[in-house]
Amino acid sequence: MLPRLALLALFVKLASADWTWPNPVWDEIEEITQVQGGVFRSGVLDGVSPCGAFPQSGTGDPSRQASSEWLRTAFHDAITHNAQEVQAALHERLDRPGYLYSCQKLPRSSIVMRAGRIDATGPGPEGFVPEPKDNINKLLSKFANAGFNKTDMIQMVACGHTIGGVHGQFFPDFDNKVATEYLDGTTLNPLVTAPGGNNSDFAVFNCGQPTGNSTIKAMSEPASFLSTCGSILQRMIDTVPSAVKLSDPITPMKGLSEQPTVRVMYADRTGQVNSTKIDTMPVRFQGGTGSGFEAFSGCFYQIPSTILPNGISHFNVSVTNTTTGAETIYDNNGNGYPVQDNIIFQAAQSCHIFNPNGNGNLTLTAAVRDGMDLTNPSLNVVVKVPRANSVVPELVVETTLSMKLLRSTEFGYSLYSGSYSLPIESGLPRQMCGLKVRWCQVRRWVQEDERV
Repeated sequence: MLPRLALLALFVKLASADWTWPNPVWDEIEEITQVQGGVFRSGVLDGVSPCGAFPQSGTGDPSRQASSEWLRTAFHDAITHNAQEVQAALHERLDRPGYLYSCQKLPRSSIVMRAGRIDATGPGPEGFVPEPKDNINKLLSKFANAGFNKTDMIQMVACGHTIGGVHGQFFPDFDNKVATEYLDGTTLNPLVTAPGGNNSDFAVFNCGQPTGNSTIKAMSEPASFLSTCGSILQRMIDTVPSAVKLSDPITPMKGLSEQPTVRVMYADRTGQVNSTKIDTMPVRFQGGTGSGFEAFSGCFYQIPSTILPNGISHFNVSVTNTTTGAETIYDNNGNGYPVQDNIIFQAAQSCHIFNPNGNGNLTLTAAVRDGMDLTNPSLNVVVKVPRANSVVPELVVETTLSMKLLRSTEFGYSLYSGSYSLPIESGLPRQMCGLKVRWCQVRRWVQEDERV
């Protein structure tokens, strides 16, 4: 049977009314920030929840705390920004999803995610990150270089040091104790109490009296602390090069109070819309629901296996409220949700395996529509290769493979397949990743999971 087309991502409480799909700026970030549980969960939250969790690598290091490391990373990204120049900073964490969840105890809507950040090709400049030994003039200069004033500095340091650990004792709660314990003299923060000049927090909180203490005193009230942190940390993560334009906040749309009736209207290859609406069914796995950061849940649907004699070019979605009977048509801002059916990846007949010696082998199969003069299909193999001065590998097209004809089918498609060996080099497995990324992006709307 020709692979079925399954609508898997009608996350009805999710999509932005102004967002036209597909959108390379929005798609991945929206899924990371909003789909945290249930069907197609992104799993980013796992590494920072609960806030006292250790780094999610190996056996974990009990001297480290994942949530505070994400928060510190976001700060290092912002503080190396030069307000007068165009530059990017940390390559490996530019979209900061883990940071967003590190601060999940802030009031809802305090911290929002925006898409549009660009990749950097290397680390930020040396010497711009504050150090414990820095005096107040050097600290003020470093914050000013990134575009932050004295009050910003005090607020950012207080909010950034509310979670973490010292000498094996952790404080995982995002709360105002960093301010209250400083004011009443009971703080364990070594950046306040350390002798020998390694007490930069003390210098920051006492900066320019009475400004320092007045700012900290204002943050000693729980509501004020959370509100202040929401504002200053939002500014911190939105600090980007001047040439970068961030999107509007990625927020969930207003949802329905109960599970609706969902049907699909499709257009054939010529663009002719079929008047028959195709019924859908909820995805069965994990109840067909997913949950997001904003304390809501949504429903995923799929359509039965269907052979479309004239193919498909796009579809629209009909959502009917089962209580009122009101119908809403989602047409992707008048564009329809596009689907190409010329070349269809066959997941069930493709694989990426590793041999006992660690070498990998990739086999990929695709269905190519007949009658389109799509001869000699090929496969680009994208691999991860080490990048100098960065823990994030570079994605490189290593080779282009010709795919061989396997057989024709009675459904108007021919199957082609290609294979490639991925040997270990320099002790690191070279992993094919380009297809996986593209497939994960397509997966939100289309699933091919049956053999031809």
